[in-house]
Amino acid sequence: MEWDLNLKAMKERINEWRNELYALSPFRQQQEEKMDIEHFHNQFHIQMINLHDLIHEIEQHMSQADEHPENRYKEPHQALKGKYEALVKIIEELEATFKEFAR
Repeated sequence: MEWDLNLKAMKERINEWRNELYALSPFRQQQEEKMDIEHFHNQFHIQMINLHDLIHEIEQHMSQADEHPENRYKEPHQALKGKYEALVKIIEELEATFKEFAR
């Protein structure tokens, strides 16, 4: 499923940002910069958890839909779509703020 692949790609991007953050941190020693580093570190961790949870939820949904095609899965599918779109937006905003910080 396309969502699953996109979410997994986002996990890889967050890992890349985390590595970039670790490379930047020795050169960012002002108190405000240290606070920003901690903020991004925490956000990367939180979003990795959110990605993991949503990927798991999507996989469960698809498995249930495959096992019981007679059931209606439109409503859960729409709910997952909303969660997916919201998480994508959060990660895109995080990327923009991180890239601004990393400049």
